[in-house]
Amino acid sequence: MHDIRAIRENPNDFDEGLSKRGLEPRSAELIALDDRRKSVVGEAQAAQERRNSVSKEIGRQEGGRRRARRGADGGGRGAQGPARRARGGRT
Repeated sequence: MHDIRAIRENPNDFDEGLSKRGLEPRSAELIALDDRRKSVVGEAQAAQERRNSVSKEIGRQEGGRRRARRGADGGGRGAQGPARRARGGRT
Protein backbone atom coordinates (compact mmCIF):
# COMPACT_ATOMS: atom_id res chain seq x y z
CA MET A 1 0.00 0.00 0.00
CA HIS A 2 1.37 3.38 -0.96
CA ASP A 3 0.62 6.72 0.67
CA ILE A 4 -0.93 9.07 -1.89
CA ARG A 5 0.53 12.06 -0.01
CA ALA A 6 4.02 10.64 -0.46
CA ILE A 7 3.33 10.05 -4.17
CA ARG A 8 2.10 13.65 -4.51
CA GLU A 9 5.14 15.04 -2.71
CA ASN A 10 7.67 12.91 -4.62
CA PRO A 11 6.13 11.59 -7.84
CA ASN A 12 9.52 11.12 -9.49
CA ASP A 13 10.79 8.98 -6.61
CA PHE A 14 7.65 6.83 -6.84
CA ASP A 15 8.06 6.39 -10.61
CA GLU A 16 11.76 5.55 -10.19
CA GLY A 17 10.83 2.85 -7.70
CA LEU A 18 8.37 1.41 -10.20
CA SER A 19 10.92 1.50 -13.02
CA LYS A 20 13.39 -0.46 -10.85
CA ARG A 21 10.76 -3.21 -10.76
CA GLY A 22 10.26 -3.03 -14.51
CA LEU A 23 6.95 -1.16 -14.29
CA GLU A 24 5.68 1.89 -16.11
CA PRO A 25 5.48 5.27 -14.33
CA ARG A 26 2.05 5.69 -12.74
CA SER A 27 2.29 8.71 -10.42
CA ALA A 28 0.42 11.06 -12.77
CA GLU A 29 -2.38 8.52 -13.21
CA LEU A 30 -2.65 7.89 -9.47
CA ILE A 31 -2.70 11.61 -8.69
CA ALA A 32 -5.45 12.15 -11.30
CA LEU A 33 -7.48 9.30 -9.80
CA ASP A 34 -7.06 10.77 -6.32
CA ASP A 35 -8.15 14.19 -7.59
CA ARG A 36 -11.28 12.60 -9.03
CA ARG A 37 -11.92 10.72 -5.78
CA LYS A 38 -11.66 13.98 -3.81
CA SER A 39 -14.09 15.63 -6.21
CA VAL A 40 -16.63 12.82 -5.87
CA VAL A 41 -16.31 12.85 -2.07
CA GLY A 42 -16.94 16.61 -2.09
CA GLU A 43 -20.02 16.16 -4.29
CA ALA A 44 -21.34 13.44 -1.98
CA GLN A 45 -20.81 15.66 1.07
CA ALA A 46 -22.61 18.55 -0.62
CA ALA A 47 -25.54 16.26 -1.48
CA GLN A 48 -25.65 15.01 2.13
CA GLU A 49 -25.68 18.60 3.40
CA ARG A 50 -28.58 19.44 1.06
CA ARG A 51 -30.46 16.34 2.20
CA ASN A 52 -29.94 17.21 5.85
CA SER A 53 -31.08 20.79 5.24
CA VAL A 54 -34.24 19.64 3.47
CA SER A 55 -34.95 17.07 6.20
CA LYS A 56 -34.57 19.74 8.86
CA GLU A 57 -36.96 22.05 6.99
CA ILE A 58 -39.51 19.24 6.60
CA GLY A 59 -39.27 18.60 10.34
CA ARG A 60 -39.87 22.28 11.08
CA GLN A 61 -42.90 22.36 8.82
CA GLU A 62 -44.33 19.13 10.24
CA GLY A 63 -43.80 20.42 13.77
CA GLY A 64 -45.69 23.61 12.91
CA ARG A 65 -48.59 21.61 11.49
CA ARG A 66 -48.76 19.43 14.60
CA ARG A 67 -48.79 22.47 16.87
CA ALA A 68 -51.53 24.04 14.74
CA ARG A 69 -53.64 20.85 14.94
CA ARG A 70 -53.17 20.65 18.71
CA GLY A 71 -54.33 24.21 19.06
CA ALA A 72 -57.41 23.53 16.92
CA ASP A 73 -58.52 20.42 18.82
CA GLY A 74 -57.93 21.55 22.40
CA GLY A 75 -54.35 20.50 22.90
CA GLY A 76 -54.36 17.19 21.11
CA ARG A 77 -55.62 15.24 24.14
CA GLY A 78 -59.18 14.60 23.14
CA ALA A 79 -62.10 16.17 25.01
CA GLN A 80 -60.38 17.36 28.17
CA GLY A 81 -62.19 20.51 29.06
CA PRO A 82 -61.48 22.65 32.14
CA ALA A 83 -63.75 20.56 34.41
CA ARG A 84 -62.08 17.29 33.47
CA ARG A 85 -58.59 18.77 33.90
CA ALA A 86 -59.60 20.04 37.34
CA ARG A 87 -60.44 16.47 38.39
CA GLY A 88 -56.99 15.31 37.31
CA GLY A 89 -58.07 14.10 33.91
CA ARG A 90 -60.03 11.10 35.21
CA THR A 91 -63.75 10.50 35.10
